[in-house]
Amino acid sequence: MKRNIIKPIESDVILVALDLTDLSDVTLSHAAKLASLFQKKVHLVNIYEKGGKSTSKFNSIDERTNELKRLAEKYIAVEKVEIEYSIREGSIYETIADVAKTLNASLIVMGTHGVTGMQKLMGSKALKVITSADRPFVVMDKTAAVCDEYKNILLPVDYAFESKQKIAWALELAKRFDSVCHLLVKHEKNEFDKNVVNNLRYLERELKSEGVDYKVHDVDASADFTDATIQYALDNKVDMIMVMVSLETTFTAWLNGGPYEQKIVANGKGIPVMVLNSFDPMLFSAGATGILGSH
Repeated sequence: MKRNIIKPIESDVILVALDLTDLSDVTLSHAAKLASLFQKKVHLVNIYEKGGKSTSKFNSIDERTNELKRLAEKYIAVEKVEIEYSIREGSIYETIADVAKTLNASLIVMGTHGVTGMQKLMGSKALKVITSADRPFVVMDKTAAVCDEYKNILLPVDYAFESKQKIAWALELAKRFDSVCHLLVKHEKNEFDKNVVNNLRYLERELKSEGVDYKVHDVDASADFTDATIQYALDNKVDMIMVMVSLETTFTAWLNGGPYEQKIVANGKGIPVMVLNSFDPMLFSAGATGILGSH
């Protein structure tokens, strides 16, 4: 009986949030490929913030609708998947989460323009949207290459309990693509190192029990874990980095340039990132339902 993990949602819908900029093609191409591989349908959504500043050249509802239709028809032809689309009015921080819940989407795919200016202090839009929804995201920038398979998946391992929670999704992808899971570990020179070791052992045990191939790589204690994660991903041709994000991020983390998760999501190297919201194990043990579950 596996506990304290985030279980993939049983749903045939992948939600794709498009801002109708130059990010839209790469975002939809990733989503359409995932939908084709997992035999799911795609729902495109564009959020219209009335009175807000648009980054898209499509301003009216009719213009946005026509562009969504064009994109849908293009990728229906390419990937032979079912694609629907809609425009919703509201804040992206609330509306994407609402649409995902209404559709019971198994996954949300979204592009990011990176982190610039005041976003470095206040947090990127992508991370704020991610923490507003209770299901996984796959996020990439416009330089991300579309891959047919996720053959190499990187799972950074730290001292936090939440490191364990991503194992169900890692197993789901690894068994589908016969992937190698790369466990990247940085040991702590303090009392938290026992947590690192426990998390690593847990992940190894789960991967072994499911017959998934994996590698363990120790990061030098003096290295910056963010830089080491991105460099390892580049050196080993990683197709996806899988990270947890906490709903509560300390102000100190923002002052230091943003939390680790934000830097990984906005890596600027074209590496797609799957981000899963962590959950409180006390709520889980009390019988929370939804995307939290056990096998």
